[in-house]
Amino acid sequence: MNIELKKMMRCAFLALAVVIIGINAFGFYSHNFIAQATFVSQRMALNRLRRPNLRHSSEWGKYPLINPKQNYQLVAVRHTNRLYVICHHKAIYVANAKVNLPPTTTHVNRARGERTFHVHHNNQIIAENWVSFDKLGYLEAPMMVNGKHSRANWFKNRAHFPNTIEVSSQDAHWLQQIPKETTLTVK
Repeated sequence: MNIELKKMMRCAFLALAVVIIGINAFGFYSHNFIAQATFVSQRMALNRLRRPNLRHSSEWGKYPLINPKQNYQLVAVRHTNRLYVICHHKAIYVANAKVNLPPTTTHVNRARGERTFHVHHNNQIIAENWVSFDKLGYLEAPMMVNGKHSRANWFKNRAHFPNTIEVSSQDAHWLQQIPKETTLTVK
């Protein structure tokens, strides 16, 4: 090979290495990660994350199997609109979620169902595949808001329903398998 071509290839590989190291360093020091799970498991789950869509799962691929005998933890992060499902300090799933709760720590109840109806001020919502937590909190998939079907990207709905975590319909259906007494932390 030509000497000039070798120098150009070395410079290209060096530039690529600097870019990769820079991206990883920025991601490592960013504040978008939670302390309950390892950085690597969160990064891998975020790489599988799709755009928010009410009719699709949040991640590419199959849902992980839920073993009712294992300890799970749910962490909802308001500023990133994500719900992390954690098992043994690993983020096994990340869901796009609209979190309408103040920071708190609570537990998932036994109550679950197919449809629910909420009224807050002049707004009404019909949601499906709900899971109850705390006294009046719901993890659910919004289907109709004020008599109109929810958009595919439900984050753009202007209606605000307190004490809810809104996820896609497939994610809500899968999250109904979460065992009771699972800890839910909202940040």
